[in-house]
Amino acid sequence: MAILQLTQTEGDAVGLILPAALLARQNWKAGDNLLLTETADGYLLSSPSAEFEEQVKIGREIRRERWAVLRALAQSDIGEPPRTENTAAPSATPPPDRR
Repeated sequence: MAILQLTQTEGDAVGLILPAALLARQNWKAGDNLLLTETADGYLLSSPSAEFEEQVKIGREIRRERWAVLRALAQSDIGEPPRTENTAAPSATPPPDRR
């Protein structure tokens, strides 16, 4: 068991400080993706499976390639075509990939 500390980072974001011994045991390092799963007893923090990582990678590629379509779908009502009134045109470049 370890007590973890939350710390303020950029803007509204909050970081989680993990003990060095825990990081070493799990072979985790800064920048790694971790999977937080809610369970009946609380939460489970684990490394995502290779399959999950591949799904995330594919999702990021789709977002990068089809961002304008995804944005239009997000702004539209389900079952209705995207609205064009009072909607700013999408910018010429996709948003940055934030990890």
